[in-house]
Amino acid sequence: PPAEIIAKGIEEIFFFLNLISHAHQDLSLAYVSQGLLAFPLNMFEMPWLRELDLTDNLISEFPEEMKILTSLEKLVLQTNKLESVHESIKFLTKLTLLNVKDNPLQTLPVELGFLSALKSLELGYPGPATTIPPSEI
Repeated sequence: PPAEIIAKGIEEIFFFLNLISHAHQDLSLAYVSQGLLAFPLNMFEMPWLRELDLTDNLISEFPEEMKILTSLEKLVLQTNKLESVHESIKFLTKLTLLNVKDNPLQTLPVELGFLSALKSLELGYPGPATTIPPSEI
């Protein structure tokens, strides 16, 4: 488990491990409002994961390792601290929903244009406007 989880004690560690165990069955992982500072590393050992919800944490980086999660269809990162989305998002070709609302995003990568299955891109932040890639993509 991430250090933030370990610091919360044994009950939280068991809760986290239980979530990971159920993710194998549900193909889904939701770890909401837990103070995560980064994506849990063991998540990158789950290329079969279809849904990931890390809403309301403190995640500031979209890691390059996300390219491993090629089965992802729904990715919810609402209400975090993301300032950008890594270009590795182009490998998530099955993604139908990307929710990055309430993040201080400055720009979005041109590579979003590779996501031909994407049906819903949820943006919005009460701050500076997000720059969306040019329409030529």
